[in-house]
Amino acid sequence: MNVISVGSSPNFYREVTEALRARPEDVNWMQSADGFDSRFTELRGSIQLVVVSPEVDGARALDIARTVNASAPTTATVLVRNSPLNGSMQDAMRAGVRDVVDLSDRSHSLGTSLEQAMAWSNTVRSATNGHATKSGRVISVFSSKGGAGKTFLASNLAVAAAQMLDHEVALVDLELGMGDVFSYFGMEPQR
Repeated sequence: MNVISVGSSPNFYREVTEALRARPEDVNWMQSADGFDSRFTELRGSIQLVVVSPEVDGARALDIARTVNASAPTTATVLVRNSPLNGSMQDAMRAGVRDVVDLSDRSHSLGTSLEQAMAWSNTVRSATNGHATKSGRVISVFSSKGGAGKTFLASNLAVAAAQMLDHEVALVDLELGMGDVFSYFGMEPQR
């Protein structure tokens, strides 16, 4: 277990350590967010979780999350706040925050949130360890107008790509309510 607790008072650092049932040496303590980027760059391969305390202002906390997400996507970031984010949840999601713990909401446990973030990081790391990622291509066929021929074009494009490239092709119909791509292949829907 390797964790960074950022901008934390000694009490918060203890709370994080206790919530994770970790030894103090397993949690790297940065009293200030200053210098986080360079410290994280040093440790990023081994860090599983970054916990940002309420003392770090919102904009800086999101900057930290963006840094983590961009340079170590298998590392989870948890923001801890003293009050709800009030409209900033979307910004947090875009920054790559795994969870936001509102300490004013007693139903949301810091320990549970940190454990779930660690479990997520472990799962993602074990799924990607030792496996080279295959590169693929995504081609979107879109039109806001119905009856424009999206399904026809997408189906024929998928068949042509599979035949010409001799690769497997997945065709996903995102028209959830009325999708009919199955009918272009003479199939019946399974569900």
